[in-house]
Amino acid sequence: MQIRNRLFSYPVYSSDVDDYIVNEFAFEYNIENDEESIKIIYTTKISNKFILNGIDKEDIKLTILVECSKTAYRQLFILNDLKGVIEIASHLLSAKVEICCLLLANKNFIINKESGISSDYLDASFSINRGYIVGYDNAYAFIVDKDKEENYKSSSIISVVKKLDLDDYMDVDLENDNKIKIQLGDEMYQYFVQLQGQDKLPVIHSMIVLPVLVYVIDQIKDYTMRETYEDRYWYRCIAKQLEILNIGIDSQIFESKSSVSIAQELLKAPIKNALYDLTSVEGGD
Repeated sequence: MQIRNRLFSYPVYSSDVDDYIVNEFAFEYNIENDEESIKIIYTTKISNKFILNGIDKEDIKLTILVECSKTAYRQLFILNDLKGVIEIASHLLSAKVEICCLLLANKNFIINKESGISSDYLDASFSINRGYIVGYDNAYAFIVDKDKEENYKSSSIISVVKKLDLDDYMDVDLENDNKIKIQLGDEMYQYFVQLQGQDKLPVIHSMIVLPVLVYVIDQIKDYTMRETYEDRYWYRCIAKQLEILNIGIDSQIFESKSSVSIAQELLKAPIKNALYDLTSVEGGD
């Protein structure tokens, strides 16, 4: 869950907004993962004296909300200290896990200029009821991988399927969690099936898989789209293969290389292999 300031009709404490004059609020953490449990080792940075005093007096509760859409896990943890460890059974989390640190009102109180809110609010005061969100920090998500590293193979993430309404065209579906689905019209799909049994794999990779993978790399190069796909198995497979090739997704090399060249590296030079196969067959005739 990601909190946005537009949800609130009163000042909230967050580094994302300037409702408070002193607004530093950061929830930072590291993850330790073993077969039995996942540990969230956290540190909270709060600079506002009004907020810190509220936490000390238990007028405000420091909490984190942990959510995993794949397993339908959603749990609010009440934290007793600004630093600590939260432990969650490993089987409860999988793929993308989102964290939001929330400051929740534990009693009714008033926020006004004495609380350190921005001068934009002048002399206005706001009634905060028990349960209200007093502040938030949208911490970054993390991935829980339950697949072994050796399972991250490019061949395991491509699926060619028939889609009747495409006629003579090819399309791609990236909405599946596990596989990139290459969609072919009925007639094209029948040709594809015939070629599969004729040792034409490099040619198929060049004609069908390569352009799709170029499109996928283009999507991943866009940081906003990357956030959409980062919890999917096929994305993690590509990320792992790029890491092996020393062109990690977050590297300058990945940014500077073209999507065409990256896709060819992932497929191990399919065009060269296809041309070699075609000329070898022609020469043999």
